[in-house]
Amino acid sequence: MPPPLLCLYLCYLYLYPLMEHVALYLSLLPAAGGRRRPCAAPGGGRLTMTEPAAAPPPSGQGRRMLTDIGPLLAFFAVNYIWGLMAGTAVLVVATVAALCLAYLWERRLALMPAVGCLFVVIFGGLTLAFDDAFFIKIKPTVVNVMLAAALAIGLALGRLWLRHIMGAFIQVSDTGWRHLTWAWIGFFLALAAANEIVWRHFTTDQWVTFKAFGIPIAAVVFSVALSPILRRHAAAPEE
Repeated sequence: MPPPLLCLYLCYLYLYPLMEHVALYLSLLPAAGGRRRPCAAPGGGRLTMTEPAAAPPPSGQGRRMLTDIGPLLAFFAVNYIWGLMAGTAVLVVATVAALCLAYLWERRLALMPAVGCLFVVIFGGLTLAFDDAFFIKIKPTVVNVMLAAALAIGLALGRLWLRHIMGAFIQVSDTGWRHLTWAWIGFFLALAAANEIVWRHFTTDQWVTFKAFGIPIAAVVFSVALSPILRRHAAAPEE
């Protein structure tokens, strides 16, 4: 696996992998009292961090990196040279191609990358159809607000949906999961607000830079800031 912070940078390109890799990174931090939180074993079940875990093969790392960052880097480069409309067209095609490659390599279609691809196709298609950058620029706002709303609805229903995403990597109490959920809600809403400010008050090139680099950096900082919650609400490892 790539270094933890690099994982965080790459995985934000699809929101579910972001949470998955953030959880793995935070699971490497020692809990209060010197305990280590368990993480998922390669064959299922649990294993403690003092036990060796099998690393994915280098070819698998390269493939994951290609499908994760390839479309966004292509979008950034083409926008810089030929403009936003050309960049959007390349983003849509590259995202669909990356999803197809991931399926061919892994023989499975992960849900959230597929959902992310759907959003890219919808908002990118509207941008190209109406020749209006408004649609692609509001995509991060819409997606982040929807994620915040989904987590808030889960809390209202008494469901800790974040635990279903991160539970294979970290162990915290129910109180800890609630605190983490509120933190993610705030983070998603902050990203939505930041996106609105940037696309409305800055140039298109500046917005593209914010999308390509600002959001991933913010994710890294946010994930590190979560470590005190993990320490404070660490649950005892399951035997």
